[in-house]
Amino acid sequence: MKILLIGNPNVGKTTLFNALTGAHNRTGNYHGVTVGVSERPSRFPVLGTVCDLPGLYSLDGLSMEEKLAGDYIEKQTGEYLAVQVADAAHLKRSLKLTESLLARGIPVALAVTMCRQFRARGGEIDCARLGRALGVKCLEVDALRKKSVKAFAESLGAFFSSLPRYRETCRLAGSKGTRFGDFFPEEKEISTDGTERDKNAGAGAKRERKAALKPGNAAGKGSDGAADETRTAARKEVRKTEGYVPADSRANRLNRLCLNGFFALPAFFVLAGLVFFVTFGTGMPGDFLKTLFEALIERVAGFAGGAIDSPIVRSLVCDGLIKGAGSVFSFIPQIALMYLFLDILEESGFMSALAFMTDGLFSKIGLSGRAAFSVLLGYGCTAAAVTSTRALEDKSIQRRAVSALYFVPCSAKLPVYLTLLSSVFENTFLGAVILYVLGTGMGLAVAAFLKKDDSVFLMELADICVPDILFVAKKLLFQIRQFIIKVSTTVLVFTLVVWFLSSFSFAGAVAAEDSFLAHICGALKYVFYPMGITDWRAAFAAVSGIIAKENIAGMIAVLFPEGFAFSFPSACAYLTFVALIPPCVSAITACSRELGRKTAWGYAGMQTVFAFACAYLVYFLLTGGAGILLCWRRSARSFSAGGSTKKSIRKKFGKEKRERIYGGQTADFKRIYRQYLCARLFFLALSP
Repeated sequence: MKILLIGNPNVGKTTLFNALTGAHNRTGNYHGVTVGVSERPSRFPVLGTVCDLPGLYSLDGLSMEEKLAGDYIEKQTGEYLAVQVADAAHLKRSLKLTESLLARGIPVALAVTMCRQFRARGGEIDCARLGRALGVKCLEVDALRKKSVKAFAESLGAFFSSLPRYRETCRLAGSKGTRFGDFFPEEKEISTDGTERDKNAGAGAKRERKAALKPGNAAGKGSDGAADETRTAARKEVRKTEGYVPADSRANRLNRLCLNGFFALPAFFVLAGLVFFVTFGTGMPGDFLKTLFEALIERVAGFAGGAIDSPIVRSLVCDGLIKGAGSVFSFIPQIALMYLFLDILEESGFMSALAFMTDGLFSKIGLSGRAAFSVLLGYGCTAAAVTSTRALEDKSIQRRAVSALYFVPCSAKLPVYLTLLSSVFENTFLGAVILYVLGTGMGLAVAAFLKKDDSVFLMELADICVPDILFVAKKLLFQIRQFIIKVSTTVLVFTLVVWFLSSFSFAGAVAAEDSFLAHICGALKYVFYPMGITDWRAAFAAVSGIIAKENIAGMIAVLFPEGFAFSFPSACAYLTFVALIPPCVSAITACSRELGRKTAWGYAGMQTVFAFACAYLVYFLLTGGAGILLCWRRSARSFSAGGSTKKSIRKKFGKEKRERIYGGQTADFKRIYRQYLCARLFFLALSP
């Protein structure tokens, strides 16, 4: 048996899929999180295989997610059940998809989610009565509660015995053209005697009611108030028999506050700055926890060094394992704080409000407000952010978004930034902010450069809510676990290989300058010469980031036991290069799936050239190049002015005056040229 989880976007399909299968697919309280089909066996054997599909409003939708989901449903054969996940607060909108599924003879059952939030807003729902009123199987489920998920699985499993008969019932309902629009009280008006009537009927009664409400008619006012109370009570009684009483549809105070651009957007930037300060600031919780982790790692290294007698094994454990992987592990507290901020934004629904408020900015650079989702995800993982661009409007916008995401700094760059900044800057917080702003700004600039046409922004706003603390905590722990697994596998293996290559040659154990790695990577230093890096170890550390950005921090710890000691211009150029280099292989692979292998690696190649050019330029400017450019600009301006005015001077002035003008200009040229030569000699003296 196969279960297809379908439904409108942002109704809890992926959360239910994770609860039924034990998967950890990305979730979020905003539109377009799921962009592909996920299929896994259920933790409950009675359910068989469960498929999570992208959100759709219609089987004939035009967006990429709707086309993908619609095609997948149409291709299904054999025994399957379409379980439509519906939000209790927006049930009317979800039932339109139910109508289209029944019209095509697809067996469908309703799984109503978010019932707790719905009842908190004053609504009432009874899924058993609701299912009988609608004529379809209806079950309530809370995907964040294990007991509710288990009860849902058992109820659905018991329902499978009657599935052949139910399939025929669905086929007959679809052939009759079932419509659920008249089920909701917005479509009908309930009279004071408790009977339903057409909302558009009774125009004379409406005129009488309007006249009764005129000022000064106290009797009419009182009678109308009593009638309203009676009518409201009657509506609730009628709806209770059908199992559904709508909640207050008015936007809550939190929604209105978060959609106010004068408040929400400044509050977001203030909150983001506060998170950065708490994470990177000196003496703040992030820095304090990092210091504790470093002290613990040093104690472990000291204990291992004293307990191991063999020099080679001691070097392997202390210099390879602990220094390489341990230096990356020490950044777990700061990475956790960044992930916590992103998780709260995702689960609260503020992401859609942020996309709405930033659409004006993104539209000017050829993107839409939806790109805000991908940019914020890019701070966590570039590969996930690139995959999320599938939800954008068209391929051209997706290409521009991916080209921008290549520059957005991910969480894997955080250990690298902090490792390098701690050796150059005293204020780590300010340096981290500059690098994050540099990467984000460069990505948006590239998107603006590639702009071809204006984009159209159309998106459903999610309800703002307080995220579930336990769910956010579980999500955060899973992300930290994935980071630890990545460091314990990819980074650790790479570190061990590098330790071996940097410690041995054909002659046995040697110094790093005579090792295999020195001979292999000796030519890399010439590429880094123009940025003041003369050590092949730094060049290799930067190149190793193509596999995983965490490798750069690990390589610096392994290859530089004495510390990363370079001049200020060289360190700034190196930081610029590290900030602008392409993302890791996993992100490039994700881009290959979305845009093709040629485009993905083409973007990576062009970005690498651009990163080298920017690093060269930074070193050039910080070592006297700014003075050279200034002199060159002044000389070029003088030459151009002289060439443009030569003819006019000949016409207006005599010979004596012309010689005086040209003579002064020649003297100015000589002075500027001397300044240029002095600046050039100064630059050459500082060059390696």
